[in-house]
Amino acid sequence: MLDVLVQCLNNSDESNSLSCLQSFIEIEFMSSAFLKPVTSDLILLCIQIASQANIISSVRQASVELLVTISESRPSIINKNRDVVRKLVEILLNMLLESSDDDDLLKWTKKEEDSRDYVSMAEEYLDRVSFALGGETLLPVIIEYASVLLKNENWKNRRTGLLAISQIGEGCTQSMKPILSQILSMVLSCCRDSDPRVRWAAANTIGLLSTDFGPKFQKHFHKLVLPELMILMDDFNNPRVQSRVAKSLVNFCHQFDSQLLEIYLDNLMNKLLLMLQKSSRALQEVAVSVIGAVADCADTKFAKYYDVVVPILKTILREATTNEMKSLRGKAMECITCIGESVGKTKFFNDAKEVMEIIQKILVEGMKDDDPQKDSMLQAWARICRCLERDFIPYLPYVVPPVFQAASIPPDVVTRSRSESNDEEEGWDYVDIADQRVAIHTVALEEKTAAIDMLRCYADIMKDAYFPWVEQTSKLVAPLAEFFFNEGLRKASVSTFPSLIRSAAEYNKINPSEANYSYLLKLFEYHFKYLLQAIYEEKDLEVLVIMIEAFHQSISALGSELMTDEQVRLSIDTIVYVVHFLTENREKRATNEESVQDELKDADEDRKEEEVEHELADIIGALLKNNPKQFLNVFPVVHQFVGSLIHPKFPASDRALAVCIFDEIIEFCKSPEIVNTIFKDCFQYVLQCATDANHALRQASLYGVGLCAEKIGPLFSPFITESLQKLLSVINDPKSRTDNYGTPTDNAISSIAKIIKFQGKHVNVNQLLPQWLSWLPTTDDPIECIVVHGQLCDFIETHKAVLFGDSFERLPLVLKVFAEIVGTEYIDEAVSKRILYILNQLSSLPATLLSTAFNTLSQDQQLALKSFMNQSSKT
Repeated sequence: MLDVLVQCLNNSDESNSLSCLQSFIEIEFMSSAFLKPVTSDLILLCIQIASQANIISSVRQASVELLVTISESRPSIINKNRDVVRKLVEILLNMLLESSDDDDLLKWTKKEEDSRDYVSMAEEYLDRVSFALGGETLLPVIIEYASVLLKNENWKNRRTGLLAISQIGEGCTQSMKPILSQILSMVLSCCRDSDPRVRWAAANTIGLLSTDFGPKFQKHFHKLVLPELMILMDDFNNPRVQSRVAKSLVNFCHQFDSQLLEIYLDNLMNKLLLMLQKSSRALQEVAVSVIGAVADCADTKFAKYYDVVVPILKTILREATTNEMKSLRGKAMECITCIGESVGKTKFFNDAKEVMEIIQKILVEGMKDDDPQKDSMLQAWARICRCLERDFIPYLPYVVPPVFQAASIPPDVVTRSRSESNDEEEGWDYVDIADQRVAIHTVALEEKTAAIDMLRCYADIMKDAYFPWVEQTSKLVAPLAEFFFNEGLRKASVSTFPSLIRSAAEYNKINPSEANYSYLLKLFEYHFKYLLQAIYEEKDLEVLVIMIEAFHQSISALGSELMTDEQVRLSIDTIVYVVHFLTENREKRATNEESVQDELKDADEDRKEEEVEHELADIIGALLKNNPKQFLNVFPVVHQFVGSLIHPKFPASDRALAVCIFDEIIEFCKSPEIVNTIFKDCFQYVLQCATDANHALRQASLYGVGLCAEKIGPLFSPFITESLQKLLSVINDPKSRTDNYGTPTDNAISSIAKIIKFQGKHVNVNQLLPQWLSWLPTTDDPIECIVVHGQLCDFIETHKAVLFGDSFERLPLVLKVFAEIVGTEYIDEAVSKRILYILNQLSSLPATLLSTAFNTLSQDQQLALKSFMNQSSKT
């Protein structure tokens, strides 16, 4: 085949050259090992083809596609040859440079944002290559070339440098983090470029960096980024730049802190309202979307703009009735309901009723299948439902039927022989099975999936009020758990199971009867069987995670002591089966030569397996909490399973599962005999794992040490010294706050607090507690950091003198911790109230002492505390 390709190229036979390359692409995708003998020659030939400007673009593009496909299927071959990496990067950058699509500035200004052109293809290739090769290989080359391109006098070179940076962020995340400040500096230098196409690319890059590196990107760089974006918002001579800036603001706000956003809110809203009033319809749509994103981020702080913005949006809803205005009207639906969710039910209630009346009128008038308002309407209903909660019940008879109708559309799947036409249509996916080609209408499936997600949302929020639709929804979604052709539909269907069971359970509580009780058990059994069958058939790890999550949530939703002994036994059997499946999956990768060399793919598979095993442990937790009596019957099997799996001879992911199950038993089992048995048999192994290189195993072990300190009592005291040594070694490790170490470190800090609290008579609290305070705040584990900051409040109440110091010398540190966590996801409402109480108590201290401590804080920290106190005083 390679000789044929060379001959076709030599004969300038473009058609057959293209056919040969397409065949190579298909073979590489289906069975890369087949091409192994000629891979090196094939790579060099593709580089040669792609580098020759005189060869027709379709043939050159096919050669690039083949190079990228080889990078994805066999990255080790590319990675080990740095010259090939450089050549590949040069080819992709030249694709961006050679494009003439945007040379005419006027045409560029009018071009649709999402149009498919040569530039977008090159961007897609860069994105794929970044995932395939990783940052260690690719990033130095990209930065080297981008640094030169950004200094070039030609606008196209500067734009190319920015586009290259923007496309590799997600694939090279870990490698880019240490130099993100340097990269951002390169990008910001182009925000005031003389050419609008470069300014557009700079804004686009900021938006993608916000997504790839948020929320830390926003926290660390908001002072640099937002002022530049807001300057670009004033570029009314270049509405395409304004549009891109607005979209990047949506990305930025998505993971931005509401306290920090408040600094910019007035200026930002003034610019958005001006954009809404002065701009074209397309730009108005973007402005409305940004206002929704800002409201979502600002939360209750958006209330001051409510009376200005909402009347404008209601006017759009009432008057934007022409076909050309329907997209804007849809955006207004989304925006006004985002605002409603942010400001709350009390403020939004009357307007919510008006919005619902407008939407009902639109429904009565009828909508075409391609009406751009349809998706917006579904999203608006969901937000109003979340905002109004029980007050949304009267609307259910109106909103559920159209959503159910959309969810009930039969999947559009067509099967035909592979020998028939291979032409592929946009909006369809194709799967080859033996000699058959199956075509799946993905656009229709996406709409069906979105509708099922919406039904799940209603069932989640309305609970017992959704009961009238539980039966028909169950019959619709349960069989879709085994829909082979679409992963998204399988995930959506199984995610609905626990919501339906919870709805029936709540209805049974409110309306207790033998019939309702019997129906609840039958409903659970119905979904239980479908779910187990789907788990045994599922091969996609990402879908398997969702299925097992739905499994343990369904157990929790059912309620206490309602599962049968047989269902509990089958649950344990399923856990054992999934572990064996994962082991086989791992062994297959180990025996695959390419997989052995492909560290990036292995790492991704490892991550998915860890997620699956974490969810398996949650099933044990759900069984322990909800069916403790039935669990006693299966404990011997679980005990043997954990005791075997925790042994060092097993892979780290298996040991992590064993430790997680150990943790669940220690935390939730009500039988002291079982708890003490598993502690005596397994804790020494758990402690050994506390410093393991595998972060999931390390985290589970460190968490388990704290649980044992809390739950085991005197039996734990012989292990205190060794436990503290392990915990301190984790916390004091120079890498303790780097990516994979941060979450385990948070758990180690929490465990030391539990040792102080529950085993305090065996440790030097006066020495250990101030040291513990110095490690705060914790910000990596979203669950455990709430626990830790609650522990801080505990210690302020129980060990005030030790924590603050005799002369309150550690008051500045406490204030600093509070300033870093108030108004963030690092605390919940209960901890927030405790912090407010403590701050009010501290206000009785001498003014000089308070002032001195407060002045040690940074400007942002002072603002955060003031904003928190002011906001709290209003509520």
